[in-house]
Amino acid sequence: MGSKAGLKKVTKSVRGKHGAVRRTYWVRAKQEGGKFLQKHKGKLKVAGAVLGATALAAGAHLAHKHRGAIGERASAANKAFAGFRRGTGASLTKKLVSAAGNKLAEHAGESLGARVGGGIGRMIGGRHGEAFGQMLGGTLGGTAASHLSEARIERAATRAGQRVRESGYRRKGGKFVAT
Repeated sequence: MGSKAGLKKVTKSVRGKHGAVRRTYWVRAKQEGGKFLQKHKGKLKVAGAVLGATALAAGAHLAHKHRGAIGERASAANKAFAGFRRGTGASLTKKLVSAAGNKLAEHAGESLGARVGGGIGRMIGGRHGEAFGQMLGGTLGGTAASHLSEARIERAATRAGQRVRESGYRRKGGKFVAT
């Protein structure tokens, strides 16, 4: 028998004509990262740590060097974000809450309708009746749940949008405080 270098022995149980049988065979072993990475992994870890520390030190130096400009830009960024929050952010929040609420209500209605419809269909028509009842009950339940919860979800979405529009930070005595 020849060399088995680079191979791995695999044993599996398979179901044969006369019950479970064990089969053994050789497969090519997976190499993780190749020889270069295996040989130099310690040096690569040290190099990565040194590179990360250098980037951190450079970032700290730049932040210290340009701290005045960063403060001015932060104030401008804060104003821009407040504008976004009051306009686009509020309407986006309203749309997301409305869409999520509608989908949750529809899913809950479909699940409940499918269960009830499947039970009724099974009593009336057996296995085929159950499948038809699940389909019909899911459709009706989803539609009914969407219709019945529409107004409540819309009110909740409007309130969420108003909260986002009104929330934020205001400057008081040189500090930002939550409103």
